[in-house]
Amino acid sequence: EGVTHIIRGKDLMDSTRRQTMLYDGLGWTYPETIYWGRVKIHGLGAFSTSQMRRSVEEGEVSDWDDPRLPTLRSLKRRGYAPEAMKNFWIDLGLTRKDISVSMTTLDKFNTRKIDGEARRATLIREPVHIYLDCEDEYRTKTIELLIHPDHPERGYRELHLVWTDKGTGIHIESRDVSSLEQERRLRGWADIVATDRGATVLRTSREHGLSQIHWLPDGEAITSCLLEQVDGNEILQMSALIEGTAGDYDHGEIVPTRGTKIKAGGPGSASTAPTKTLSLLRSSDSRRSPWTKNTSALHRFLAPVDVWSLLS
Repeated sequence: EGVTHIIRGKDLMDSTRRQTMLYDGLGWTYPETIYWGRVKIHGLGAFSTSQMRRSVEEGEVSDWDDPRLPTLRSLKRRGYAPEAMKNFWIDLGLTRKDISVSMTTLDKFNTRKIDGEARRATLIREPVHIYLDCEDEYRTKTIELLIHPDHPERGYRELHLVWTDKGTGIHIESRDVSSLEQERRLRGWADIVATDRGATVLRTSREHGLSQIHWLPDGEAITSCLLEQVDGNEILQMSALIEGTAGDYDHGEIVPTRGTKIKAGGPGSASTAPTKTLSLLRSSDSRRSPWTKNTSALHRFLAPVDVWSLLS
């Protein structure tokens, strides 16, 4: 009662004919019916509810929000905003033609929604520790970085450097170590180059247009975490460091970072091309298995390794 429209798949046209006959026999007005074709989203998995139920009941996946399932609960857990989902389907429109789309399309809608709001953080994948030395004039103790590049009014976040006779310790991504044979710029601070003992600061002014690398300083204000990427029915893992502590982030907070895709074949086969990513931090109040979904524009990193007893 009160139903005026039915939106259903075109495979249910026969059901409409039978239901219309029943309504006519009872003297009722049948609702207006709108049909759409099958929508296949590459990279989201098969839309078989019976198979998904078996996977959940037999323990092949953790629950209905397991990142390997194509469910709304899973997409929410991955960090997809409801408005992004809405805009994605509005953009597809209603048509009886069968449609195939890529997850990258949904990722783009999600990025548009989130990117202008979420604060930034530095994430180092497969971190390598090196010592950095420099002249006294460059031995700064605090580096200030914008919380959001488009909203300077939101203020700054700070990276703190501790200097000793050896210099100061920093962490960079393993893929960047060999690149230090040539001059590189530590993002937001200084130009460096490799030495026998690690690396040295050449200058802090940005005037040579060098390729930038991501880094984090030694100290208590960085946290070990585990990156996980869904690859079919498998979850690939990679160690990482995140700026700040678990207490600095809210559970489920989405944090844009910069990093690389993890290719099937394991963490050692990471792409060399940097790509803008979005990461969802699941902090320590969650007890589910942490993971990260990485498509063309979506990353997710989870809570510190020492918080998750199953990962320690």
